[in-house]
Amino acid sequence: MLNRPQHNWSLSDRSTSGSDRPDGTPSPRMLMLFVVMTLPLLGIAGRLCLLQVHLQTDYVAPFSHTRGVIEELPAREGRILAADGTVLADDLPIYDLLMHYRWFEEPVDRSWLRRKAWERLSRSERRQSTAVVAAEQQVLVERQKLWSDLAELCGRSPHELANVTREIQIRVERIFEAVSARRAAAQATSIATVSTTSQDSAWLTWWNQVTAELSQPPERHSDEPLVIQEQEEYHVIWSHVAEDVATTIAAHPERFPGVKVRTHSSRVYPQRDLAAHILGARTPRRSDESVGASESRDGE
Repeated sequence: MLNRPQHNWSLSDRSTSGSDRPDGTPSPRMLMLFVVMTLPLLGIAGRLCLLQVHLQTDYVAPFSHTRGVIEELPAREGRILAADGTVLADDLPIYDLLMHYRWFEEPVDRSWLRRKAWERLSRSERRQSTAVVAAEQQVLVERQKLWSDLAELCGRSPHELANVTREIQIRVERIFEAVSARRAAAQATSIATVSTTSQDSAWLTWWNQVTAELSQPPERHSDEPLVIQEQEEYHVIWSHVAEDVATTIAAHPERFPGVKVRTHSSRVYPQRDLAAHILGARTPRRSDESVGASESRDGE
């Protein structure tokens, strides 16, 4: 091995010519090795500085446009009684029936159907096409049975359930089309930019490509499926269902997959305005009250 520590007497018996001659100046090779190892680290450090200094606003801005969802938490305020036991105020529970969008979407989404089928199969069975097809058919049968069982439990016709879900699907499809149109417009703008830069010289095109790779997030390909949040959420199909219906669905989730019950309460006053000056009244918050509350918080 060249450049290893050794005594001069060990070199006296060897010829100093040829490949056995030790290299007395390893500095150029060490310098080259240092440069090769340092350049990638400098590129990473430059990328971090670029993200922290110049692109920080671009990455932080999307968080200010997040979509907020209000979810009510059931909370009972309790019953208020008069001295003689008369109920002055009470909470009336209200049960809403929600179903996942994929369970009533028509036609059924193939990717969702494949995922539900894979959940029923082992890893080895997922490689068998016959087993996957059989599992998909089982999911479709359960999906159809869910509709009939749910309509029978609620005392309504399957046609009425189909009308409600069709209205929800039309609304979701409109949102999907709007998002898809914005995505197509963004892709068209990106293609136009690429075609403009392709007319530049080779060195300038190469430099722009390197700069874009280091300073911009990766672009989405057009073949990636578009999925919006409304397609993965639960939607209200019936409101104010009976308590026994809500109890049955909550007690048998295996019979009603993709269905859940949302519980909230409404404040009722059986004696109407009796002792209203003491009890007060809880009414739905108006839009002007919401705006005023937000403005007061902003002013603080």
